[in-house]
Amino acid sequence: MEQIKIDFSPVEKPSVKEFNNFEAYIEKLENKYSKDFGSVKIIAPRAWVPRKKDYEQSIEKDMIPAPIEQNAYGKGGIYEMLHIIQKPTSLKEYKKKAKMNDHYTEGKTIEQVEQYFYKNIAFSPPTYGADSRNTLFDKGVAWNLGELDCILNDGLKSIIQGVNDPFLYTQILVQYSPK
Repeated sequence: MEQIKIDFSPVEKPSVKEFNNFEAYIEKLENKYSKDFGSVKIIAPRAWVPRKKDYEQSIEKDMIPAPIEQNAYGKGGIYEMLHIIQKPTSLKEYKKKAKMNDHYTEGKTIEQVEQYFYKNIAFSPPTYGADSRNTLFDKGVAWNLGELDCILNDGLKSIIQGVNDPFLYTQILVQYSPK
């Protein structure tokens, strides 16, 4: 059987000047890569700053309106998911909850964390903060997903949440350890 070689996405490191014009830069990448690749990894220039304040201050009042507890049921590698919507929570509280479980993954390899996750998924359901209408970028910053001047906004007459209006997604994969 012949093996198919799949290349990794190309990696680009734009200059500050290139990075500050989102639409022109994306058009350049599209012309260069769209025939051969479905994605490009873009590494922001070192001088680029997405926030003037740190993230701790920015999440003080931000909320996750409907976190979802993802309960898995099944066996033998076949699982069914039951999603239970939780009460709204602040990003600050969500982060605090996630940090409480860091000791389960600290010092572990990716493979060990993955094994732990699947071993405990039925006992400690992950929590997912889906579809929170938000961005962590400051206003006026290049690449602020809420302020991009791009073809999506030119062609659409209205706002479509998650398409031309940003959503923020959060995930706590390891909640607690069963005893």
